[in-house]
Order: sequence, then structure tokens, then C-alpha cells
Amino acid sequence: MWNDMQAEDGMDENLRGIAAKAVRNSIWETLPVAEQPSITLIRWSVREIHSGERHFVGYNPANHEGRVSTAILSFDPRTGHGVTCSGRIYHLVGPSGRDRDGEWVWTHWVHAQKCSTWSDVSPEFENLIAEHRKEAIPEKGGD
Repeated sequence: MWNDMQAEDGMDENLRGIAAKAVRNSIWETLPVAEQPSITLIRWSVREIHSGERHFVGYNPANHEGRVSTAILSFDPRTGHGVTCSGRIYHLVGPSGRDRDGEWVWTHWVHAQKCSTWSDVSPEFENLIAEHRKEAIPEKGGD
């Protein structure tokens, strides 16, 4: 009888349904931009999908959550601020990196968007930030 209830991969259909519901319930709508106009991301990265859109991925410490942004419209390397299609401002803090929660959300976002290919373009953003920091530091010169 037990074997009759299991799927080909050995997972009981009831258990499969519970797991699917848990995944659906662990991704939620974000607050409206009017309520949360800016978000700080740590352990951030920038991903480019097949269409050329780029998205911030990382950890939002204020809400204790992994985050994937809407497409990036602009980025100011002097401030580390980026504006996305939603109108929200993302502030990148610290070095780029990987965050387990951010990666989990990204994996599910990519699947939901049927996005088959993407690349990590974080080094490009890190280089832009580093270049602008160098420009901001006055050179010491002898008189």
C-alpha cells in the first residue's frame, strides 16, 4: 500500500504538496515602495539575465530577508545607490558576496521567470565603486 502512494522519486504525494506549499509561503510580496522607498543590501551581487536586465541580489538586514530587485534602471558608483524599475533605491554596503537567503530567492525567481541563462556581473559594479573611491581620495603630493 505504501508503494502505491509514492511518486516515482519516492516522495509521498501529500509530502510533495506540503513541501510545495512551504516554498510558496516562504516567498512573499515586498512592502510597497511608498512604505519602503529604500533598502540596504549586504552580501550583494548583481545578476544579468538573458534579456540584458540586471538585478540586485542580496540580504536585506532591516527585514531579515533575501532579496531580488526589479530590473536596475541606474546605478551611482559614488554612492553605491541603484534605482530599479519599481522606483526603489537599493544601497549596496560592503563588498559583493553571496548570501544563502538571497541565493534561495534568486533560484526561485529565476525559475518563476523561466530564465534559463544568467551571469554574475558583480565584479563590474565592484570595479566602478572602487574607481570612484580612488577618485574621491585626494593624492598626497609634495610641495
